Amino acid sequence: MRILLRIGLCLCLSIAVTDRAAAQATRPPAVQADPRLPAGDYHALVVGVSDYGQWPVLPNAVQDAREVAGLLRQNGFDVTLLTDPTALDIKAAMSKLVTDTGGRQDRSVLFYYAGHGETRVLADGTKLGWIIPRDCPLPRESPDAFERTAISLRAVAAYASKIRSQHVLMLFDSSFSGEVLDLKVPTLGLPGDKTAVP
Repeated sequence: MRILLRIGLCLCLSIAVTDRAAAQATRPPAVQADPRLPAGDYHALVVGVSDYGQWPVLPNAVQDAREVAGLLRQNGFDVTLLTDPTALDIKAAMSKLVTDTGGRQDRSVLFYYAGHGETRVLADGTKLGWIIPRDCPLPRESPDAFERTAISLRAVAAYASKIRSQHVLMLFDSSFSGEVLDLKVPTLGLPGDKTAVP
């Protein structure tokens, strides 16, 4: 796990620095723990849920989140770590990630979630993934309460679309049957993409 996480972190950070040159020219370089990483303003929200009220216990999710948070801190990230949070805790942290941390364009933001995931089939036949907070009931026992408590990947994508930071990376250590990759999230095109030719 640690080796894959380090390789993934180095790969992700390497990809995330493509637009840093212009921002770095206007400010002094930041102190960094790893000399291979470019100077920057890195922030992470790391969530791990192991101890559920109604779902099976996941003994490694919180430990994995702690390890990820530790690795990120070693590499210069300012990390907020949530362990066994409720739905309100996660939503409050995501809102803060959008409004405070992600409100500046010259930052890189990472979100990591380890815990249960659920995939539900919607009325139109499409599938939607959900992340499951500690206080979420099982969908078969209380579908209405599940809808109010679980956090859909559409909601996560809506949070992500509000972040103004140059680089946003979201990692999910959960089971969604691949639906996390099927979300249609609007992306910005290259400057020339919207240029009309007379």
